[in-house]
Order: sequence, then structure tokens, then C-alpha cells
Amino acid sequence: MNQPLELAARFNGPPRLVGNALVVLCGYRGGATRKGPWRLDVPRLGRVVDILTLFGLRQFVATYRDHYANPRSREYQLDMIQSLLGQAHFSTCDLLIDASLGGDVETVTPPGFGRVSVAKLAHRASIPADRYDTIILTYPDAIGLSWTAMEKQALTAALERVVVLNGRRRLFTLDNNARRKLRWRRFLANTRLVQLLAGVVAFPVGAVLATVDGMRGRT
Repeated sequence: MNQPLELAARFNGPPRLVGNALVVLCGYRGGATRKGPWRLDVPRLGRVVDILTLFGLRQFVATYRDHYANPRSREYQLDMIQSLLGQAHFSTCDLLIDASLGGDVETVTPPGFGRVSVAKLAHRASIPADRYDTIILTYPDAIGLSWTAMEKQALTAALERVVVLNGRRRLFTLDNNARRKLRWRRFLANTRLVQLLAGVVAFPVGAVLATVDGMRGRT
């Protein structure tokens, strides 16, 4: 691929890509494509329990969240960071890989990195930010679903030196303005509020339109 990255950020100016850098390759932490939403297994009362625990609604939200997230493959992410290396001006660049991307990912990493390591990046995993001038969080989706805690930890240790490379091949500095916009988009993605409200409104509006058509003699 090696498509050029979009350096003109959506949220702010072009990011700072200099000095000693750490690229964090993050996996996708969606629910429906993996374990799915939690479900209570109660003999003979399964359907009732599903209704009481809103299992159908939670399954709908998880499925559509993952569908619209459209997480990119591991190979796509590796291609993105290879393009990143070609455009940045790093003195050195290390790579930290989320273990969820597969144990062999270290062997297929493109050349150009210094230290390459694999770790289980939990929601509150520690990033050695004090050793780097720039930290790049590489997400498989557009908004980095479920990586909010890591962003907060990275910003605390390296304020104004954290950059995001998302699944749409866009780079932007992770400042307070970008975090606010990401927080809102993640809320909508994790609740599917727009779709749910549209569904609620569609029924009465449809009934009114059908009534009007009936009164006018339309079929």
C-alpha cells in the first residue's frame, strides 16, 4: 500500500514528528466480534433474563459499534507505520505492540525500528513516556475505541507529545480539544444513541404518515 498519510490533522495543526519516538500498535477491543456482550445462563428462564438484562439491546449496540468501527487488519496497521517512518524525522523509533495482535507480529514488523517489544496492553498499561520525545498511538479504527485510559496515562507523562495515527491513515496531536471530540464520538459509538432515537421516532412518524395517506385515499 504505502499510501501517503494525511498530515493535515482534522482537530489541530500538523503533529510534531521529531526526536526519539515510541510507536504503540494497539489492537481492537470491540465486543461483538469477540466474546460479545455478557449474558446470564439461567435454565428455563433464559428469555426472561435476556429481556430483564437488555441483552438484545446490548447485542445490537455491540454489533453496530463494531460494524461502523471497521477495524483495520494487523497488516494494514503495519503498513501505516511503515508510511509513518517514511515521512517522519525521528532520531530513533521503538515499537510497542499489543499482544492481542498475535504473538508473531514481532517477526513481520517492517524495518526501521530500534527496540521492538510485545506486551499485553491493558486499559491502564504503563507507557515509558519519559524516555521519548514523541509517542504515537496507532489505532485500528477511526476513534480508538476503549483506549481512553491509555491516552490519559500517556498525556499525563508526556503532555503535548502524544500523537494519534488512526485507521483512516490520519495523524493528529492528542490535545485537550482532540480528546473532547473523541470522547463525544466514542460515546455515540458505544451507545448508538442516534440510531436508537431514530428508531423510536420512526414508529410514531410512520403511523402519522400512514394515517394521513389513508385519509387521502392513498394505498
